[in-house]
Amino acid sequence: MNQGEDFLDDIENLLQSYKLLQSGYKTEQQVLSENEFIKIIDYFDVNEKLDDAVQACHIALAFYPYNTDIWIALADLLISLKQYDVASDTLDNVYLLDNQCILIYILRVEMGLICNASPTYCKQQIMSIANLSVSKKEKIHGLLEMVKIYNDYGREHEAFLVYKNILLLDENNLVALNNIVFCAGANQSVEEAIEILQQVVDKNPFQEHAWVSLGMCFHELEMYEKSLEAYNYALSLNDELDNVIKSKAVVLIKLHHYDQAVATLQLLGKAKPLSYSTLYTIGQCYLTTKKVQEAKKVFIQAHRLEPNKSICTLKIATCYILLKKWNQALDYLEKTLTLDEQNSNAYLHACYCCIQLGQFATAQSYILKSVMLKPTVLKSWILLINCSISLKDTKGALKYCKMAITKTKSKYPILELYYSLCLLMNNKHVEALRCFKKIAVTHPKIALKFMGEHPALNHVSAIVKMVKNIKPSSNKKCNKARSTKSK
Repeated sequence: MNQGEDFLDDIENLLQSYKLLQSGYKTEQQVLSENEFIKIIDYFDVNEKLDDAVQACHIALAFYPYNTDIWIALADLLISLKQYDVASDTLDNVYLLDNQCILIYILRVEMGLICNASPTYCKQQIMSIANLSVSKKEKIHGLLEMVKIYNDYGREHEAFLVYKNILLLDENNLVALNNIVFCAGANQSVEEAIEILQQVVDKNPFQEHAWVSLGMCFHELEMYEKSLEAYNYALSLNDELDNVIKSKAVVLIKLHHYDQAVATLQLLGKAKPLSYSTLYTIGQCYLTTKKVQEAKKVFIQAHRLEPNKSICTLKIATCYILLKKWNQALDYLEKTLTLDEQNSNAYLHACYCCIQLGQFATAQSYILKSVMLKPTVLKSWILLINCSISLKDTKGALKYCKMAITKTKSKYPILELYYSLCLLMNNKHVEALRCFKKIAVTHPKIALKFMGEHPALNHVSAIVKMVKNIKPSSNKKCNKARSTKSK
């Protein structure tokens, strides 16, 4: 016979005795022990027979009126049955019997949170446990049980207070050291968390978990130099903390120390191969520092680990574009679009590659998809208009100019200049001159630059004359006004 069968036989015997006791429970032969009553109560509770469990508590208390465990079980059941007033009175009875019982305060917190108790009430329960005359170990155990409830209800401020009190009792408690930073960040108590953790490392400078949490707190406040110092101290105590190595690398990237960030991340490859995310981050660092060949190599390694990540194939394509290897770039852009057909950047880059290869019709098909996905991106519209011009589709170019101005809500003067250029190409000179003049007056520098990029405009005498007649003084006045205002 196994233990499960023994337990079932035991509980069945207890239930038979309990039924006899119910029918005439003053008969001394049927009286159950305190532990036996608790087993019966637990049995009813586990099987969701809460009313039976409450009745069992009342019967048990008739025999053992001073047993706090039975009173606590009754209060817990009443809370589950939403009989809060009766539960509160029950907990008051327990307090009279044993005011050092930690479960009183835990159940009061649970009931208080259900009933939307104030933060002051919750704080009182925390301090009540902290001030009990029980052992430090019992206090910490009670506070850890309490913090579970606060976390379940999303009460980060109260959870922070619990962790704070735990660290006052035991500065080496790992649960509190590892979690206080998360509660602090959620309720803007990071500075206070730093003070608490600083006290911990002052007492015990070899407490690596405290240094890690201190680094995280400084990181949260964007105090990156101090964060880096704390992480370095933690790693000097234990150089195998992978999460700290990653966090240190993030801080180095924030400080633009990309080479150091790469060297730090490569430490993760000592014991095991580098993960996809680590390789991707290293690739990003190389790309930022214009080490394109190294970036390409690392991104390809990452792609082998996660071949379905479109963001990685796009990065490889970007590397090939920077290396001016257009066909290889297109191969990876096609892979990107196979994985993510809604990736507007991939269409835009593919268009650019096709333009470099002189494949304007294909380029136009790519960029059309890009503008359909993101119709407010200026770069995409300019590429589309230029593709149409290169294909000598002047009517199409004019149509796209109108669409671009509408979709971008006339936000970009350069689109008006493209519109005037396309009007000229379609022999609509009067409207073209009017449109160009409007931009040349309000944005003369943009107009002059545009003329430099499109020499055809320099052969239109009316436009050349118009540009010469625009007085730069008005623009200087604007600049002077801006300068005075900034002072």
